[in-house]
Amino acid sequence: MVGLGPDLYVFAKETMFQVALVVFVFGVVYRVFRFLLFWRRVVKAQARNRGAGQRILGLFKTFIDPILEAFRHQPLEGLVSLLALHIIGLIPLIFLMDQHIESFNEILPKIGGLSYSILAPLSVPLGLTEAVTSVQQGLTITSAWGPLIIVLNGDVLATLVLIAIGYKVGLRLVERAHGLQHIRLGDFLALILLAGIILFGFTAAHHLWSGSGYWTALGLHILLAEILLMALPFTKFWHFVFGYWYGKLHEWYDLRVTRGAT
Repeated sequence: MVGLGPDLYVFAKETMFQVALVVFVFGVVYRVFRFLLFWRRVVKAQARNRGAGQRILGLFKTFIDPILEAFRHQPLEGLVSLLALHIIGLIPLIFLMDQHIESFNEILPKIGGLSYSILAPLSVPLGLTEAVTSVQQGLTITSAWGPLIIVLNGDVLATLVLIAIGYKVGLRLVERAHGLQHIRLGDFLALILLAGIILFGFTAAHHLWSGSGYWTALGLHILLAEILLMALPFTKFWHFVFGYWYGKLHEWYDLRVTRGAT
């Protein structure tokens, strides 16, 4: 395949990365500042004297209760959106893939003398072939996942994410057809962008395009990831990155620490 080749890869890795980082930081500062600007202090009830164990248990319940409720009332949505797309799919695919660990180790600074490579024991292999070979050769003894890498590898994770994206796009189209106004064009674009990142990453990782096509696929994979990074603070993905976690921590402190709810 004739592609843009190494020039696109160099542009995405160097020039565009700097731009994406600046836009992302600006977006984060904007969202946090906007949140603080419109934040309203509420009247707190008198704090109850609860032990540290109860507070830790309350923190766990604050995060786990809505997940259990989601599976109870919308099991398919919870299975696809929460498990397949995020917990089992995107999180290990982004942060624990062999190649991603190497890349993050180059980009991110060391903290307290520790680098991102500290996660190397938790790394997942690129594809199913590599995973099967590793198991056959007994190379999983030093891996935290052991034989689980048969299913916990890039090929399987990418497939799960693409299936989940297809389900969510289809669901949004159905909801849009039924006149639900909260479904916006941005919701589709973010999911389609994510699908493109996965597909070009798969193409590059397995060298499906030869010659300069490999560098084109890898460059597009990085470039689309940078576009998504820039868009994060301005899309619904921000809720998963910041809003959800802050909201749950605030709920835990307000209800279970301050008011002593169980």
